[in-house]
Amino acid sequence: MLTKREEQLFHELSSWEQDLMADHRSDFVRTYHHWIEQRMNEVPVALRKKVAEKVDQAFFYIHSIIQNSDWLMESRKRLLNNARLYSENISSIQDLKTLSIDHLHYLAEMEVSKHRLYSLLQGAATGTGGAFFLGLDLPSQLVINLRAVQMIAMSYGNEVNAPYEMMLALKVFHASFMPPHLKYEAWVDLKKEITEPFENPYFYYGSDQLANEQTIENLIKQIMKLFVMKMLKKKKVQNIPIFSVALGAGINYQMTKACTTYAHKFYQYRLLLERKKDFT
Repeated sequence: MLTKREEQLFHELSSWEQDLMADHRSDFVRTYHHWIEQRMNEVPVALRKKVAEKVDQAFFYIHSIIQNSDWLMESRKRLLNNARLYSENISSIQDLKTLSIDHLHYLAEMEVSKHRLYSLLQGAATGTGGAFFLGLDLPSQLVINLRAVQMIAMSYGNEVNAPYEMMLALKVFHASFMPPHLKYEAWVDLKKEITEPFENPYFYYGSDQLANEQTIENLIKQIMKLFVMKMLKKKKVQNIPIFSVALGAGINYQMTKACTTYAHKFYQYRLLLERKKDFT
């Protein structure tokens, strides 16, 4: 059976899941989403499919860049060194699963806080309105948030360089950016991914399609954000585009907060489920 602390966290996750299932949208937000859906339906299916394919390619490309970067290698080493403060027997990412749930929670929270700060600073830099930072905003956000998901996954003992874990991390990343009223449906799909048996972690047998209409909608929102920030750049306080900086920092921080919260809940749930199964 689970420890008392693990049972408590499992109960908290169940409450969070129930809240996720509820639709908290106001009438205005419902009308907005309905309008967006109508506009998206006006776009030819072939064009939507082509855009979705390009977005999927971008996701896989960015994931590959992160996987082969010294940045991730150094982060992995740092994570293992931090984990050895709790147990000297830690030699691989998988060994982290032997630590207590609170130790793993703390390691993941360190990564969450770090990436939220990265996102805040990156958004503030974009808010200065320079063409260079504006152009880098979207790819930077994708990198920061995808890397955050990968680090949270590793914090709970999952090595993300295996194809199964890679696809799962990408699906968690994608689900975290779904509109709030669709996140529960994505959560149910993710739960199926980890409850259905898979033969080999070095092969992935499920669907590798990620992007959909909601993904395209989020990309459009980000582009609209850049236009608004560019306009706000003209409003300066002591020669600083304070409104643009605040908008960029705030929106990017909230995006990363939503992403990391969702990913943290998922990987925590996955670990608790694995431990629960070990005793049943």
